[in-house]
Amino acid sequence: MQLHHAMLLVDVDHDGKIFDMDRTVFAKNVDDDGVIKMTGLKESIAVIAIDKHGNESKPFIIKDE
Repeated sequence: MQLHHAMLLVDVDHDGKIFDMDRTVFAKNVDDDGVIKMTGLKESIAVIAIDKHGNESKPFIIKDE
């Protein structure tokens, strides 16, 4: 599987308002199966994907419910 983004920016403890980048994941560091493993994530995280042209996605929120 080929990741279509150059990197992912991760806010590991998103407060629901402000994106505060804590980690960066580069495409070259993603497993062939597309799985990204991280420790230290809180109940709500936010991710912004950036493609190879520098275009950013809106933050998407992942919540543990």
